[in-house]
Amino acid sequence: MDLCGSIPSFIKITDGGVHDTNVLDDLVPEPGSCYVMDRGYLDFARLYNLIVCLAFFRLFALKQISNS
Repeated sequence: MDLCGSIPSFIKITDGGVHDTNVLDDLVPEPGSCYVMDRGYLDFARLYNLIVCLAFFRLFALKQISNS
């Protein structure tokens, strides 16, 4: 969402067969932006791309997350 207004800066409408993490491939991270996601987006390689682009992210999970 653009913080200067209430208009989303990215929308992707799919059928129900597209997994949540695949949307991260289409997202163009903006430096300094913060992305809030649920644990369905847990893919360390794709999340690392946000770090490389100088963006921040926050994952919400009901259980402990392990990278092993």
